[in-house]
Amino acid sequence: MKTVNLNALRVFSVVASHGNLQRAAEDLNLSRGAVSQRIKQLEIELGVVLLVRGARGVSLTPEGERCHAAMEEALAILTPHSSASAREAIASRCTLGRRPRRSG
Repeated sequence: MKTVNLNALRVFSVVASHGNLQRAAEDLNLSRGAVSQRIKQLEIELGVVLLVRGARGVSLTPEGERCHAAMEEALAILTPHSSASAREAIASRCTLGRRPRRSG
């Protein structure tokens, strides 16, 4: 399983919502360059291109659309305002903790 920087996912979600790196940077109190770097690093970690950069902003690739939809779903489940049954559903699918140590 790949480990993914959760902060980079949050940055990606804001960029996807705004459709613009500069507006996302302002919302996140980061420089445009820092936002762009985090997105690039996330793309490298995931092995996919998430955004198409253009003169008037950014648009999501099909992989970016799937990632953004998954982020929105996860955030909706994890927010305190979501229903208890939704939180229970995600909790039943998630296991947190350390991996067992290998002996030897």
